[in-house]
Amino acid sequence: MTAEVTAECPFEHELVIRVVGRLGLNAHHDFRQAYMPHVRGLTKCEVNLKDCTGIDSSGMAILLILRDQAKLDLEQFSITHCNPDVYKVLGYANFDQIFTVKAL
Repeated sequence: MTAEVTAECPFEHELVIRVVGRLGLNAHHDFRQAYMPHVRGLTKCEVNLKDCTGIDSSGMAILLILRDQAKLDLEQFSITHCNPDVYKVLGYANFDQIFTVKAL
């Protein structure tokens, strides 16, 4: 299963990315296509994983790449609405040290 990725900017310089399905290597192209038009000048980014069914190391790498390209820090970049399994995986990888991670 691949992820469906959508991006919107509800406010200028703020990006919200929604992931539906599994976030992994198969989602890399769609994820990149969703954020690239908005990445310059961002002051805030949220990745909403409410409908994300799972994440693997490739999915976590995608999040790291976005954070690096957007040049955002812990307070400006959040991963939200994680289901318990995704939240646990992100916790094992210590993503809470470099992102603001919130469970459902």
